[in-house]
Amino acid sequence: CDVADLVFAIHEHPEILAEPLRRRAGSTLLHGDLWLPNIALEPDRVVVIDWALATHGPPIIEFASFLAGCASQVRATCEEILDDIRRLMGERHDEDAMRLGLVHGIVEMGWNMALHATGHGGTEALETFEWWVGAARRARSTGLLM
Repeated sequence: CDVADLVFAIHEHPEILAEPLRRRAGSTLLHGDLWLPNIALEPDRVVVIDWALATHGPPIIEFASFLAGCASQVRATCEEILDDIRRLMGERHDEDAMRLGLVHGIVEMGWNMALHATGHGGTEALETFEWWVGAARRARSTGLLM
């Protein structure tokens, strides 16, 4: 219930999440619709197509959206993907910004995760949903959100 209340509050007042993210995470070019059909893997590079929803914002938003929408289709756990992001970001990585970004993930896709977890998704879908709820609770407990 606490996470549902948080999600509804952010939908009503986006600044609850937007302001702390703006302060912590900076801004960069975002694809805006990063999911597997828009990613082409070539032997020596990654090509991203369909830039119609491009925008700017905190980089963790792109990662969190991808994780929320596509993690179940990747042969890695959410934690392994987050570890890859930490490694790739290097010195620019900010764990608090990552926590805030994960809140964005459940705000954006939580409704779909909940439907999948309580419907035909099985144990894996329920575990994934519980992982996201836990991530949102951890972020909330830090006091980072407005």
